[in-house]
Amino acid sequence: MRNKILPILIAVLFLFGLIGCSNDFCIVGTWINVGEYEDGQAQRGAVIVFTEGNVNLFSPVDTYAFYEVGGRHRLDVTGILGGNLSYDVRIVDNNTIELSRPRGGGIIVLTLERVR
Repeated sequence: MRNKILPILIAVLFLFGLIGCSNDFCIVGTWINVGEYEDGQAQRGAVIVFTEGNVNLFSPVDTYAFYEVGGRHRLDVTGILGGNLSYDVRIVDNNTIELSRPRGGGIIVLTLERVR
């Protein structure tokens, strides 16, 4: 029995790590867009909520994966209609992050501050 439970436990812990936390930072929480750029529902002043697996960046029920690759943090978001977007995440501090991605020949940067 123990041999069957261990792989399942490892898989669950691995998925939790991909959903909302990297080794040194957890994105789960309530954020507000305080920057000059807007993207999807992330209008200036909008509240963005990351739960364990969902975020309201483009629709109320987007899914996401937050992870670290080669020392860089990434955020992949899948919308309710199946569209995918990827952001580079710059962690300014525990309460401020910047999400950047190419758009229209330039780069947009969403600046989010943690509310709680």
